[in-house]
Amino acid sequence: RPGTARGIVSVTGDGAPLSVALTATAAALPAITSMRTTSPTACVGASADDVLVFTSEATALTWRLERRRGSTWTRCRRTVASVRKVRAATSGYARGRGLTGQRTVRVGKRREYEARLPLPVRSGRHGLRPGAYRLTVIPANAHGAGAAAAMSLTVTP
Repeated sequence: RPGTARGIVSVTGDGAPLSVALTATAAALPAITSMRTTSPTACVGASADDVLVFTSEATALTWRLERRRGSTWTRCRRTVASVRKVRAATSGYARGRGLTGQRTVRVGKRREYEARLPLPVRSGRHGLRPGAYRLTVIPANAHGAGAAAAMSLTVTP
């Protein structure tokens, strides 16, 4: 729990007793409050759709995007015809880092920190293969690493 506490440690042994006053301050770990894509659906494509991540405090983010095997992506069916053209030359995994703290937004009475994660969604050798993915984001700062948050999204060509 965030806050401050005081205590005394006493050490005894063969010599004179030693007492040391301690003051500890606990801080909350960073938390991801929400994640969403910049598009109206959870579909991202080559049109530079990003993922917005909101955190409780300024933090560094580590993210990992992994293809979900065997899952269907019916929400974005309009692009099925062009999937076959791109599928052979693309990958199904990406990772990266981002920072929050440069931009803050107000949500009710809270202040949240925003990060924009540009995903490598482009056709060719270095883009992601179209399909369903799981995005996992882990926040960390000087206080430690917070809990990971995940969302499902669909990559379209």
